Amino acid sequence: MKMFSTMLCLALTLGLQIETRAQADLPGGLAAEARGADQTSPLGARQQRIKRLLNDLESKFTELATKLSEEQPEQAEKLEEAFKQSKDLLLMQRMDEITALLDSAKLESATDEQGNVIGDLKDLIDLLLYEESEYERLQREIKQLEQWKEALDGLIDDERELQEESDSLADPEKALADLEAQIEKTKDLIEQQNAMLESTAKHDGSDVDAMDELADEQADLRQQTEALAEELGSEEESGKNESAQQQASKSLGKASKSQGKAEEQLAQGKPQEAGSSEEKALEDLNDALKALEEEKARLQQRNAEETAKELAQQQSETASETEQLGDEMAEAGEPQDGESSPAENVQNAQQQMKQAAQQLGQNQSGQASKNQEQAIEELNKAREEIERQLNELRDQAQQEQIAKLEEVFKKMLERQRTVTGGTREIDERRGGEEKRLRRADRIELRQWAKEERALEEDAKAAEQLLVDDGTSVVFRDIVGYLQLEIGSVSELMEKQQTGRLVRQSHAEIESTLEELVAALENSGAGLGQQQQQGQQQQGGQQQQRQSLFPPLAEIKLLKFTQERINRQTKAIEIARGEAAPEVEAILNTRYQDAAKMQDQLTNMTRQLAAQMRPSTTQEDPNAID
Repeated sequence: MKMFSTMLCLALTLGLQIETRAQADLPGGLAAEARGADQTSPLGARQQRIKRLLNDLESKFTELATKLSEEQPEQAEKLEEAFKQSKDLLLMQRMDEITALLDSAKLESATDEQGNVIGDLKDLIDLLLYEESEYERLQREIKQLEQWKEALDGLIDDERELQEESDSLADPEKALADLEAQIEKTKDLIEQQNAMLESTAKHDGSDVDAMDELADEQADLRQQTEALAEELGSEEESGKNESAQQQASKSLGKASKSQGKAEEQLAQGKPQEAGSSEEKALEDLNDALKALEEEKARLQQRNAEETAKELAQQQSETASETEQLGDEMAEAGEPQDGESSPAENVQNAQQQMKQAAQQLGQNQSGQASKNQEQAIEELNKAREEIERQLNELRDQAQQEQIAKLEEVFKKMLERQRTVTGGTREIDERRGGEEKRLRRADRIELRQWAKEERALEEDAKAAEQLLVDDGTSVVFRDIVGYLQLEIGSVSELMEKQQTGRLVRQSHAEIESTLEELVAALENSGAGLGQQQQQGQQQQGGQQQQRQSLFPPLAEIKLLKFTQERINRQTKAIEIARGEAAPEVEAILNTRYQDAAKMQDQLTNMTRQLAAQMRPSTTQEDPNAID
């Protein structure tokens, strides 16, 4: 299929190119005939044959897409997209316009439009020949797993809420007693926080010892608040319906943050600011109390039988969502390494939910709770396996990314060396930048400048890879700066500059690419060791994602870039005194870029320090920044 459709596209392109070349060789008689307003020119007739070939191609797109839709859906999708793109480009209409131009002997205009159509047809060929890279495949699979993981998180939270409600129906007295205890703890926190606020208001901050004692009391109160929030459950659950306990937990979480702020302010001898933070903590504590008391009233007033029916309905809806997810996972055919796959775990959970719904419908909430617990266990198994697969794919994607970046930079370095050598030869033939270039050298220099511009696009693509990764601090910004420098030297070459500044810029670009390649070569092996150690240490637990580049490699690049900016600043200052007026604007832009990069170096250093700080803190909690 691919060879068939590609050959047709190539035939069209070749046909158009033949027509374009043929125009220059028209005999005088045929050229005169082509100018006849009432006659179809030979070129016009041949153009119409190409249009018919394109029409046949579009028909084949739809026929083949229909045949391949079941066995090769991805290839069918490509053909359908090619057909749609062909229609959007108005190729048939433009073929008619080219024919009209040829019949009117407007050969130059026809040639221009034929060139545009050839470019569009080449885009169609690229679309049909496109093959997903290993990195792109990994990213697609990672995205799919992340979506499943998010869906599982939502289902787990929903099922936990349903189980809590089932438990409260099975033993309403215990549910009320537990809630009463939580209400009393919240009231006690409010009372203590009120007392803290009164004590804080009595001080002006001059008594350091008294402030420290208040800070210690506030710290103790914060710990009590955090303990109650944890008892009530996670404040970050993502279920459909937020329970009263979740609402209370969120309010207590906000209160503990305000208490922590008050604690710091008291320790700093700022009682007025601490009082404001304590008032905010009181507001959040009262919000938590309100949510719990509303839940108590609901439990006291609810009808057990009606509530069970409502829960049965909600459980059926959750079971239906779980079934859809299980079917989607099974259809995707995700890897199965153990006794059961995540899809099977999800399907098992759906069966448990289905039974729980039936039991709730029969007002058997105690038995329903057991099935709900089993469903949660199955969902957690699926989630753990998805997390394991995600870690493996992310590791593979990082290795692929490093290999891809290394390949990009090596090719860029090879091409840059060619541009550098070609430009240097032109400068040597010139014999001095004040001398005028010969016409042949100007044409050649324009070609080298065009090649330099192409390297700018390569640097942009590499920078995007690093943006997508999100773990690199230094590499991303350095590659972005490299892109600016390549663009700047391209502009100098376009203005027929070949002297010292261009040579220095080329040398800096080459040395930067060499540093990037060396760093990537070291990072590939280092990352593999980090990933292996992480898997051995973490086992079945969630693996923390490793940075694409080790800190030492980024620190070395920071040092290299600082030295490079120093050299560039000096070179720009020297060039300013010798530069022609048309080059002065380019130098000013380069100077501004260097100044921005200097600021970025400071920010990169801070970001890198922030990335390294967590591991340092874990090893030594008393470490000072």
